[in-house]
Amino acid sequence: MIRVLDQMKVSGIFDAEYIDHLKLVFFGASLGEGAKMVFEGGKMQKVDLQDFDAMDFMTGRRTDFVAINTREVFEKYDAGELNDRQSLPFIFLEGRLCFEEFVAHETAHNMFDLQYKGKEGEYEERHGIPEVSMDYRDRMNVIITGIAKKYIPNLDVSRFELSRQKIAEIYAMLYEREFCRRAKLNEALHGGVEQAVKDFFARSVEEGIARYNDEQGRDCTVEDFYNENHILSLVIAPALEREFPDFKKRIALFFSDKMNK
Repeated sequence: MIRVLDQMKVSGIFDAEYIDHLKLVFFGASLGEGAKMVFEGGKMQKVDLQDFDAMDFMTGRRTDFVAINTREVFEKYDAGELNDRQSLPFIFLEGRLCFEEFVAHETAHNMFDLQYKGKEGEYEERHGIPEVSMDYRDRMNVIITGIAKKYIPNLDVSRFELSRQKIAEIYAMLYEREFCRRAKLNEALHGGVEQAVKDFFARSVEEGIARYNDEQGRDCTVEDFYNENHILSLVIAPALEREFPDFKKRIALFFSDKMNK
């Protein structure tokens, strides 16, 4: 784990002090009932199950830890076991993610929550789920819609429900891709996403989904495509990289002073 965190620091896109104080909670380890492992300050320790809930991290309710799977569990992950909707990101991903980028991605989710709460305030509860403010959502919608119209005209952003989760996924995907680029990890997989997006959107979404179902023996719907949390981040991240080649400028779109005026 120390090596992974060192890679993240060397990449230069994660604050070194933040990484040094990062608390990683491992879920999925065979540690016996009611136990988890926590990595913090270069050390691993066993903690009680009730002290941490993965959903508190995933919904942004807690920002004091990052929830991840163990490497063992992550590397046993089989895309073939996913249900139809969960399989949809593999329209654009040809291959497997590596553990290092998984950790970077989940860490970036934590950074998004910390940034939002520090600059925008606490999340608003809607239907029992923490959400960004309507004002923030509208501001991000303007940015994402503008990028889509320029680079992916067949992408109808209005069909996506622009939630905290989907916006945070874009933020995390930008970090994941940049981390892999600098660490020279999974370059072929991420390099192929832009072409896969072009190929898919060369026709309508309806035609693209029908073709995917035929090729993969799936029964996905167009609604599944727009509801799956990772689709928007996968298709819009390469377009954001083309529009803003500088990584810092891409990330500044989410919480810049200009955006807050």
